[in-house]
Amino acid sequence: MKKIIFLLVAVASVSFANAQKIAEKDVPANVKSSLKKQYPNAKEVKWEKESGNFEAGFELKEVDYSVLLNASGNIHGIEKNNSERQWIDILQRDRFAKYNGY
Repeated sequence: MKKIIFLLVAVASVSFANAQKIAEKDVPANVKSSLKKQYPNAKEVKWEKESGNFEAGFELKEVDYSVLLNASGNIHGIEKNNSERQWIDILQRDRFAKYNGY
């Protein structure tokens, strides 16, 4: 239940965020290299600029990531959101654990 509430809060905060999409060529090299060092398998990264920071969005193993980095390349926050299939699996396991035998 806590995960679902966190997901809803995260989605709401992202919806209201004042972010601006930017091209990868406009992202400083140290920011890109910091992300690549932490997530070497990240492909198709989408960048946004948010209050002077850079937000990288990408998917790894059916999990959506959103990583917030400052202009120096330091990571300030990481959000992970499960795919729809993973949420279905989590909810079914929870349902069977709580209501087994009904």
